[in-house]
Amino acid sequence: MEFATALVFIFIACACGIIWAIFNWIAVHKLEIHHKHEGLTELLQGAEQEKIETLLEIGEHIQDGAQAFLKEEYTDCSMFLAVMAALLIFISPWSSLAFILGAATSMLCGYLGMAIATAANFRTAFSAITSLANAFQMAYRGGCVMGFLLVSISLAILSLLIIIYNAIIVKSDENNYEDLVRMFDYVAAYGLGGSTFALFGRVGGGIYTKAADVGADLVGKVEKNLPEDSPKNPATIADNVGDNVGDIAGMGADLFGSFAESTCAALVVSSTQLRVQTDTGYTIEIGQLMYPLMVSAFGIGICILVSAYAVYISKVNHINKIESTYINVHQTT
Repeated sequence: MEFATALVFIFIACACGIIWAIFNWIAVHKLEIHHKHEGLTELLQGAEQEKIETLLEIGEHIQDGAQAFLKEEYTDCSMFLAVMAALLIFISPWSSLAFILGAATSMLCGYLGMAIATAANFRTAFSAITSLANAFQMAYRGGCVMGFLLVSISLAILSLLIIIYNAIIVKSDENNYEDLVRMFDYVAAYGLGGSTFALFGRVGGGIYTKAADVGADLVGKVEKNLPEDSPKNPATIADNVGDNVGDIAGMGADLFGSFAESTCAALVVSSTQLRVQTDTGYTIEIGQLMYPLMVSAFGIGICILVSAYAVYISKVNHINKIESTYINVHQTT
């Protein structure tokens, strides 16, 4: 396949993934919770109204706490990443640039995952008042936002990086073997940057999560005899903040690191194995090297169709259907 044709296919798939993620983002935020919510006027009276007020208050505190944690974490990690990038400049300026892009993309994916999670979690709890199906759709849409944005953005940026490096480093289409091998060695730093930040995001967030979890249990259960996750326990908010920054923001960065590293590894290996000998030397058709990226791009299209089925067609009206729906989605994919 031609290089230009492969890129068009990849960018169309990335655009579709981003559009689908934005569509679900809007659908999540379209649910505005207030005391006179349509169809729930009777449920929001007296004690039930107080529960909704508590739900909104805790949700806001969790959102603020997660934002504050990521601000501090990203500030500290940025200083370390800047030092790493400066050291890489002496080895290879092109690798340093790819490293910075990978780290920045990893940070962006983690932040976007945390942002949609803190917006969807209390909306999911609120939707459960009306039906299990509404709660499932709200939670599933939140997951779609993070998943599709992560893959689409990372794939698009990696493709743009390859286009730029190919235009600068590869001198001609003939006898381009050494240039392409060197180019993809530089591109591999994109995955290194993502994995470097993922280490701090995953481990740092995980330590905070576990510390908050144990602290909440010790204070609530042992000292005050409160039930687990009681809204009367302030440590519950810290616990839920930890769940968002560790299990979602950290996992988002970790997933990006794994995706970027595996894709870059496939590009590096294929660039050394697909050479063709000519009269003047070795050459590689760069369009063939886009196969790993096209596999991911094709997966975006398939996952859009399957996730649309889970959101619009499947009816999760019983708790036992949640697991079966996920199994059907995974098997179909």
